[in-house]
Amino acid sequence: MKLTKLTALGLCLALGAAAYADTAPSTSNSALGTWSFNTSVTAKAFYDTNAWQAAYTPGLADVHTFGAAVGANIKATDKLPCGSQLIFTYVPTAYIYGATSNLNYLNQTFGAEEKFDAAGFKWDLNQGLVWVAGQSSMPIYNDAGTTFTPGFTAPAEQARTNQLVWSETTDVSKTWDKYLLEFRSYGIYQNFESYHSGVTGFDNCTDRYDVNAGADVGYEAFKDIYGLVGFRVGDQWQGVNPLKSTQYTNDYARLLAGVRGKLPYNITVDVLAGPEFARYYEGVASNFHRDQSSWWYQGVVGWDATKTDNLAASFIRWNQVASTGGDDYQDAITSLKYTHKFSSKWSADVTLAQEYRSYLPEITNATQAHQSYTLYYPTLGVNYIQDKHLSYRAAWTWTSCQADNPKSTTGVLSDAQEFHENNISIQATYAF
Repeated sequence: MKLTKLTALGLCLALGAAAYADTAPSTSNSALGTWSFNTSVTAKAFYDTNAWQAAYTPGLADVHTFGAAVGANIKATDKLPCGSQLIFTYVPTAYIYGATSNLNYLNQTFGAEEKFDAAGFKWDLNQGLVWVAGQSSMPIYNDAGTTFTPGFTAPAEQARTNQLVWSETTDVSKTWDKYLLEFRSYGIYQNFESYHSGVTGFDNCTDRYDVNAGADVGYEAFKDIYGLVGFRVGDQWQGVNPLKSTQYTNDYARLLAGVRGKLPYNITVDVLAGPEFARYYEGVASNFHRDQSSWWYQGVVGWDATKTDNLAASFIRWNQVASTGGDDYQDAITSLKYTHKFSSKWSADVTLAQEYRSYLPEITNATQAHQSYTLYYPTLGVNYIQDKHLSYRAAWTWTSCQADNPKSTTGVLSDAQEFHENNISIQATYAF
């Protein structure tokens, strides 16, 4: 069934998907024929007060370390005479930790985007591939005789684990008079190349994917402001973890409404929201209702308050099958970023981000029928542009995980999965 669904994914979504690049594009540009190239290199030094994002675990909790990251950003763009555009990106970044080589990893991101007009429609197709070469498995934490992995509450750990992530999106749109028609698709497949340790509690070893497709219809109710209605149908697949007896593969449908456009006072908005109805396959826990409903939303709002002040908000909420296998949870991420430019060279930004993760009701884990966690990511950054080639950034991020429900009857394991972390960094970027 997995091979059949992946084949269908490729046929239905054809070409598409956004890369997971985590680096700002460079400002340099050189031409070679019809191609233009943007290239930059980045070096970052950082200090981390809890590299394993753990608490109470001997050898792993509150490990302080210096580290470095070295990367590049290569972007090639080809603008064709017919108005089409091809964009290819390659972003390799190596992370090195002083405390232990077990934390070192290499992240390579490949991206491709095609933009063109055909049959009266505008086409925007994206493909992305992320390859992480790092830890062959996540560490097993042991507290009060109970073993567990930190994947659910330690996002840095999951990012360092060997994996391949393929993603694609397709956006085909057409406007006439006051109407807008869009066909959209999305797909992501995550393959964890980690190994079963044979120890109870090792979970981070199952693949997963999420695909959907649908359409939106919009009407320009006011100048440059569209009201939207739409739908999506999709499928989530979760690999089987040999250490767990459940699997939460499901099909789902979303009914959506939203708004997109430019509002007064330099405000831009693009928001979609609506109910999601999921039907789970056999293999779920015996007490789990196979028909589930929840709310899905995704949006961005921007406000250019002045020439020097900008406020940007983003938010998303969706159901996700767990990478640890045997679970399904709701994920909600909200971010608010304020940027102020002091001059043409100096700027500063403050970001307040929060992620809420909650197991679906009736999914039993340990002795607790329902669990949820909240992660906070406040960040403060200062930027300096020396010239068209060289720029600098200093940043501080505080990460905190709070368990809203006890992980075990004693509460000890819950405490062990809560953590606090400070990361201070200085970064230099040179654009050729």
